[in-house]
Amino acid sequence: MPEISRFLGIIISMYFDEHNPPHFHVRYNEYRASMGIHDLNVIAGSLPAKIRGLVEEWAGIHQMELQECGKRKNSISSSHLSNNEDTIMECVYLTKAQYKENYTVFLEFNTGESGEVDLKETVYKYNAAKPIREKEHFSRFYLDSWPTLAWECGFDISPESLYSMLNQTR
Repeated sequence: MPEISRFLGIIISMYFDEHNPPHFHVRYNEYRASMGIHDLNVIAGSLPAKIRGLVEEWAGIHQMELQECGKRKNSISSSHLSNNEDTIMECVYLTKAQYKENYTVFLEFNTGESGEVDLKETVYKYNAAKPIREKEHFSRFYLDSWPTLAWECGFDISPESLYSMLNQTR
């Protein structure tokens, strides 16, 4: 997940392609949260009050840059989000990822749900994923510290996006 800022032990990140509403991710020690870019409300997860205040102050200073990043094209339509609001708004993360074949990955989530997802369309959609278009390189993913599906080239796919892909195939 691309880091956009790091200060006082707080890590702020954003994914390449993610669901609405536009948001960023915050990690501080064992705490994780997603915060809306426009209103700075916590969408999922939690943060200690002091840390949330520091993040809100940081976001206020960088509001214009955050809004520009938030204009990126999202992978899930607003109609899809409204149909699955309860599952999207949970703190969803990966507990296991295993390469199957081609661009297919078996995923397990903290919700207990699991299944296979074909990521070929995603890999060919973004220039940042060009280094992993060869299947040998694609198969070398790992779960990073968030944990999310990531590759050494810096490309990653958010757990929320993967979770939505899994639920769309059902």
